[in-house]
Amino acid sequence: MKAGDLKADYECGEGSIRLTPEFNSENSLLKMDVLSDWIYDLQEEYDKARLELHEEWDKARKVVQNG
Repeated sequence: MKAGDLKADYECGEGSIRLTPEFNSENSLLKMDVLSDWIYDLQEEYDKARLELHEEWDKARKVVQNG
């Protein structure tokens, strides 16, 4: 079942989610369970991206320090 879409505006770095009416009409316990799973997965992706960013910063800092 498709429950919604994640949207991203790459120019301004903004994101949003649009849930389907079918998902919104489900019972609250099911929605909470699914949302909790999504939050976990999104947090994992966020943490990966944060580590990548720190690696990029470390590389850039070394380039600047070494001239």
